[in-house]
Amino acid sequence: MLILGIDDAGRGPLIGPMILAGVLIDKNGEGFLRKYGITDEKIVVPRDLKHVKECEKFLAILDGSKTFYFGQTCNSYQLPKGGANVYLELNYKCNQKFVAGITSYSSSGFQIQQSPLITINKSDDWNKLYINLTDEVSAVYNVSADNFKFFFSMVKESGVSVSELYLDNIKLIH
Repeated sequence: MLILGIDDAGRGPLIGPMILAGVLIDKNGEGFLRKYGITDEKIVVPRDLKHVKECEKFLAILDGSKTFYFGQTCNSYQLPKGGANVYLELNYKCNQKFVAGITSYSSSGFQIQQSPLITINKSDDWNKLYINLTDEVSAVYNVSADNFKFFFSMVKESGVSVSELYLDNIKLIH
């Protein structure tokens, strides 16, 4: 048996771009996805909206001898400064705490500052979080920064056999 999942993202032809995507898997593929907590199309369908920029999606599994995870967006983003409002929106689910942060870069690609911003506690259910980036993006040491990337890190806690972190719908809002 084959399973087809489809989803749309965007604001439609009257307001902005619209993206459609589909995923076709067999029954065995569904079991693999469910094993890692992927149960709906929102996990696997990328989105890109004007002034709401979609970052990459993350899935981190620490088991066995794996004790540390660090994931950073592949893309870098130019963000408004001077006190303009900038937020990172994300949905998350995790069985232990993790850190979200921002890294600033010069136009030549030189890393200026890497700043952990918030430690997020364990949540067995999906939650939505907004992180205010305004002060960090406009900070004095980021005056010469032209691009920013976002990172997520997790250290496997003692007593946890498998650490899991799921991030979805990661968006920049400004």
